[in-house]
Amino acid sequence: MGLAKYFIFNKKCYIQWDIPSRKTEYRRVIKVDWNLPDKFCEDIDDVFALNAHHPAAANTLDPWQLYFFKKDEFVVYAPATDTVEGADGPNAGIRKISEGFPGLGGAGAEGFDADIDATVHVYPDNSSSYVYFFKGDKYVIYDLVHKKVHTAATKIATLCPKLTELGFDKDLDSAVMWSSKVNAYDIFALFKGGQYVYLHKGTSLTKKTFASGPGELKADWDGVEQVDAIVQVGQEAHHNDSGKNTGGYTGDKKHGPGPGDCDCHDDPKPGPNPDPDPDPDPDPTPDPDPNPHDCDCKGRCGDNDSGKQCFDLPANTQFGITVFANTTAHNQTVKLFVDDKLVDTFNGKGQNNTPMLNASKSNAGVYSSGSGKVCIQVEADGKPCKLRYVDDILDRRPGVIMIGAESGTDNDYNDSIVFLNWSLQ
Repeated sequence: MGLAKYFIFNKKCYIQWDIPSRKTEYRRVIKVDWNLPDKFCEDIDDVFALNAHHPAAANTLDPWQLYFFKKDEFVVYAPATDTVEGADGPNAGIRKISEGFPGLGGAGAEGFDADIDATVHVYPDNSSSYVYFFKGDKYVIYDLVHKKVHTAATKIATLCPKLTELGFDKDLDSAVMWSSKVNAYDIFALFKGGQYVYLHKGTSLTKKTFASGPGELKADWDGVEQVDAIVQVGQEAHHNDSGKNTGGYTGDKKHGPGPGDCDCHDDPKPGPNPDPDPDPDPDPTPDPDPNPHDCDCKGRCGDNDSGKQCFDLPANTQFGITVFANTTAHNQTVKLFVDDKLVDTFNGKGQNNTPMLNASKSNAGVYSSGSGKVCIQVEADGKPCKLRYVDDILDRRPGVIMIGAESGTDNDYNDSIVFLNWSLQ
């Protein structure tokens, strides 16, 4: 088993991926193996690793640790001891991003103190250390040594013009430094919607050169279909300019398989101890599947209090939408956007899945996905609703998205129900 690993997080599950062999070693449930606060055991925004062996670390940086981000909070986790910094304190080690990274959320970095899309830690020399924070169509570079914003919010597209052409100039899922034998920090891997691209170091922190992509995760990353968060841990995780390995934690987390397995990508296993003397006149109603899939690591799910949620659909694909209301207290409005343009609006109220109608007096329609950016906005009497959603839980066979909206106080998230499905041919 190799020493350098990628840990890839999706929903409630994680993958340990061996870098030397380029193979998935196992998929397991985060909560079983990682001693993290409960809220950080699913739907992680992103994570980066900080290596204690960097020359600047002794006096200015924390030891080798992993920084996990979710919403407006983060925790610092030590993989070697399976502990969270400050876990015995009143907040179980959970801190606000704005407190741990002064300047994020302030002038020039507005909004970067919550809901981070992706992070990358780099150090271009032996006295500096930076983290890229990506959100929406912008990024900020943060100086870890001096605890301040180094580069204010800048369009991701300016990193490399090719990113715009490929659709990687906004809404990234995650990012990491791609490991090589020498100067591992030279290559960025950016992930979005089941694909990835590589960028070379380029001429500066803010100018990268295109390396390759987009590639399909399913084809090129053994056992990986989606990357919501990724971090590299192990002796190949960082190299200095001379190419000398700086060392570090060996990388292994747990040695599967075991009781925490997350095998939702696998075929069902046969049931144990089949009946040696089957009933000659069996009940025509089959028994429930004794080995159902635990599909917690398929697709993604989440919540959103802004009233608007965007999704990545395959480009230039016909998709359908169906909309229902289940409240008489507030008039419900559902707006459909494709590539940031309003293409349809549904209104109504009622109970028992009352159809919400558009201008054509229909609660359903078929549309083209354009570049693939499809957004749903839900309002009640003109005010944003709270949303919950599941996205692509069937691995695009078929493609399915469901959104539930809450406009009251009972938190059943059924006041508006929106279904999207594709493909239609």
